[in-house]
Amino acid sequence: MGLVFESGRARLKLALGRLVLSQVACTLVFAVLAGLLKGWPVGRSVALGGLAVFLPSALSALRMSMSRSGTPQAALYTQVSAQALKWLSTVCVFGGIFLFDRQVQALWVFLGFGAAHLAYWLALLLER
Repeated sequence: MGLVFESGRARLKLALGRLVLSQVACTLVFAVLAGLLKGWPVGRSVALGGLAVFLPSALSALRMSMSRSGTPQAALYTQVSAQALKWLSTVCVFGGIFLFDRQVQALWVFLGFGAAHLAYWLALLLER
């Protein structure tokens, strides 16, 4: 049972890494396109919106990869704590964006956030 669990954990780490990379790539592509078409302040706003997705996802993935125990209870605890960390860090990133950057364009921040989330769901659907 332990070998199967370790194999599943290795696949999970690989999938999480690809997931975060797809979010980063989607954010960069969308931010550059928005910057070229609408101007660089819009592109920066899109990039900040994407940051509010992939930074918490990376922290969540890091938390899930730190689990050492092989019990189902420990796996559940790790998953719940990783999701709590993801939600908390998302709120903190949005708070930082809107508190410290008065030039940010909120509509484009949320469009960047949505685009990066779209990459998340597409990556999950394409993962086998």
